Amino acid sequence: MNKRTFKKFMSFLIGFAWLTTCISVSSCSEFNIGEYELTGDISELIPKSAYNLEKQNSVSSDGATYIFYAPKMSSNFELWKLSIKSVDYYIDNKLTKTSTEEPYGFYINLSELPEGNHTLFAKICVCGKKCDDTYLEVTDNFMAFPSSVQLYKDIFIDYNFINEGEKFVITPILNELRSSPECQIDKVEYYWDNKLAATKTQAPYTWDSQIVTDKEPHDWRVYVRYSFNGKNESSYNYGFSNYTTLKEDNHFTVWNVMSGRNDFSLGESIPSIIKSYRGKNFKDKVSAKLYFDDTLIAETSSFPFKNEFKLTNQSIGIHKMKCAITVTSGDQKTTSYDEKSIVVTP
Repeated sequence: MNKRTFKKFMSFLIGFAWLTTCISVSSCSEFNIGEYELTGDISELIPKSAYNLEKQNSVSSDGATYIFYAPKMSSNFELWKLSIKSVDYYIDNKLTKTSTEEPYGFYINLSELPEGNHTLFAKICVCGKKCDDTYLEVTDNFMAFPSSVQLYKDIFIDYNFINEGEKFVITPILNELRSSPECQIDKVEYYWDNKLAATKTQAPYTWDSQIVTDKEPHDWRVYVRYSFNGKNESSYNYGFSNYTTLKEDNHFTVWNVMSGRNDFSLGESIPSIIKSYRGKNFKDKVSAKLYFDDTLIAETSSFPFKNEFKLTNQSIGIHKMKCAITVTSGDQKTTSYDEKSIVVTP
């Protein structure tokens, strides 16, 4: 190949590369690839795995049974700069409610529906600055039972984390004010590493034990046998896998809602507790903040810390309660989050 032919060939390659680059850039814009903000018609771009309905069942203090729904969107919606505009809820093909404010929820009093199978259909309208409004559809089937007073219980399991040589203590607590009248604990069985370790038949049903650290981790289970004045016997089970003692330079800070149920009616307070367990050589500073629907409701650096958040004017439906735990070591801060769903009932 002579020099003249070689120059023409190279000019062709450079021109072809430039043309290919232009086509590639144009395609990126046209098909919304290479940028997070979606544009135009996005109805075929959002996978079904990115959205769903959160569903919670609840029994109120008067025995009425409810189902609560709220849209559950993946974190990708923030990356795509999309938000919910409204949600239309249909029961058996009849439009029942349109929710236009967060958390865009809907609840059903099952006693108000005919007995049998029913279908909930939700149309979630999402919008963005540069894209067309798009409707995402979700269907759920549920059953309405005959009207009757439901029996309900609220059992909270309290336990600790320990350093080597300390006692592990666990106690089941019956919240009588949040349980049906005549609800009672009859017997509590404790299993440690799959073996029956203790049986308690009298309050406070507490079990404590010395931990054998050379066989860690451990697995424990609690079986709470309860009834309603000796009738309608049932059990509540709770367990923990891979339980270990604290290491000398480590810590474990945990937040719990002090209830076996996550539904609370307006006027009630949500009791929660933050406990911080520290190894013998752990010196870092630990602090925590509590949020209800992203609104700061409490903060502390002293543990254990109890909080009672009273529900006053919150909307009926599913909400989020979150605890942010921050560990400060010198100039470095590390924050972890624990989030729980809270259902506000009528």
